[in-house]
Amino acid sequence: VFDGKYHTISNLYENYEDSKAGGLFAHCSRGSKILNLTVTGNIKSKAKTGGIAGVVRQVELINCINKCNILTSGSSTGGIAGNTYNESSKFINCINYGEVSGHGILGWDWANTSKFYNCINAGNASVSATISSIYENSTINCYSVKGCIESTVKSDIKDATQYSWYSQIEEKDEKNVKSQEFIDSMNNFIINDAKTQSIDTTGWAKWIIGTNGYPTLDLQMTWNGTEWENL
Repeated sequence: VFDGKYHTISNLYENYEDSKAGGLFAHCSRGSKILNLTVTGNIKSKAKTGGIAGVVRQVELINCINKCNILTSGSSTGGIAGNTYNESSKFINCINYGEVSGHGILGWDWANTSKFYNCINAGNASVSATISSIYENSTINCYSVKGCIESTVKSDIKDATQYSWYSQIEEKDEKNVKSQEFIDSMNNFIINDAKTQSIDTTGWAKWIIGTNGYPTLDLQMTWNGTEWENL
C-alpha cells in the first residue's frame, strides 16, 4: 500500500526513448493499492504510461490525481494509468487534469473488466475521454469535461441501449454540468441509486462545483454508507 496522505509529488520528469513503462510507478504488483496522491510534471515515453503508474495488474487506485502532461508515441497511455495486461484494476475518485496523448483515466484495459467509479477526466485527452473500451457497468458515476467522447463511444459500442446508458452518465453538455442539478444527481447516485445496482459506494467522494464552474470531487468529504463524513 502506498498512501500519499494527500501530498503532492511535484515536477516529475521522465523521458524514455524505449518502450518501458512510465509513470511515478512503472509496474504495480498484484494486490497493490495507491491512494491519496497527486502528481505534477511532464512525462515523455513510447507506451504503457500513466501519471500515477504505467502497468497496473489487479491494483486499486483511490483518490489519485494526475496533473502531469503526458506525451507518448505509442499506445496504452492514460492520465492515471497505462495498461492492465488482461488483469482488471479498480479506479475510485480519480481525476486527470493533464494533457494526455491517450485516454483520460486508463490507457488500455486488455481484460475489459476494470472498474471506474466516481472518476473525472478534466484534461485534454487526445484519444478518448475516459477509457479505451467502454462496457456496461464498468464506468459508473464518471464524467469527462473535455475529450472526444462521442466518436470513440460510437465506434466501440454496438448496442444502442448501452450507448444510451453511457451517455446519461458521461456525455453532458456544458450548460447542464455547470449546475447544482447535475451535482445533486451525481451525489444522489452515491446515496440512493447505487443501491439498486448493489454497488457499495462507501468511500466515494462528494461531487461539488469547482472554482471554474465545472464538476469536481471533494476528496475530504466521503460517503460512509450512512452520511457524508469529513476526513
